[in-house]
Amino acid sequence: MPQRKLMPGQTCQVWTVGPACTEPVKRFETSRILLESPNWLSSGDSLVINGEGRLWRLPLTEASQLDEIAVTGVPDLNNDHVLDPDGEHIRLSAYDRQLYRAPVRGGAAELITRDPSPDGVLHFLDGVHPRGDRLAFTGLRETPERGRTPGDVYTMSAKGGDYRRLTSGPGASDGCEYSPDGKWLYFHTELCDGHAQIARIRPDGSGLEQLTFDDRGNWFPHLPR
Repeated sequence: MPQRKLMPGQTCQVWTVGPACTEPVKRFETSRILLESPNWLSSGDSLVINGEGRLWRLPLTEASQLDEIAVTGVPDLNNDHVLDPDGEHIRLSAYDRQLYRAPVRGGAAELITRDPSPDGVLHFLDGVHPRGDRLAFTGLRETPERGRTPGDVYTMSAKGGDYRRLTSGPGASDGCEYSPDGKWLYFHTELCDGHAQIARIRPDGSGLEQLTFDDRGNWFPHLPR
């Protein structure tokens, strides 16, 4: 699948801002590569970002430069990646719609979704349980009749297998992230009123609760750690 790229004349900027909405700081700008989905490394002094199917480390210094994180044994990456709670690994999604685990400093990736998935579901990684033993992802399927179906929230063992489907339409659900105590999954969904609202659900699929009630399109909740 072709990678998303900057259009002629476009630039890409990376900014950070404090949790109290302090003054934003521009950390990096490039006209060469489209960067997406920055995550803080556990050290707090660098970001890990994807671009052109690869991972990059961006040190937060006055002279920030992109350093490639060389990950082997994995196809081109998409923008779904999550740091493992151990601080040493990163969970990855690739354009083959499978999930991988790799050292965050670079090295050989391990395929996690080696077991057949239910109904041929395509994996788009969103979250890792605080214990590191389960993954949350958005699952889609492709059918001859309907094409690609709307997404639903799934969890699975971090070692592969043990799939659990937590939502089942109508409407798409996406962007699922565990709460810091692991007792909830927060996500955005069209299940409640037909457009994207923030909701949460228990990891066993019970207790679905709508959290926003406005006319905005509310996407991808992220909880402070």
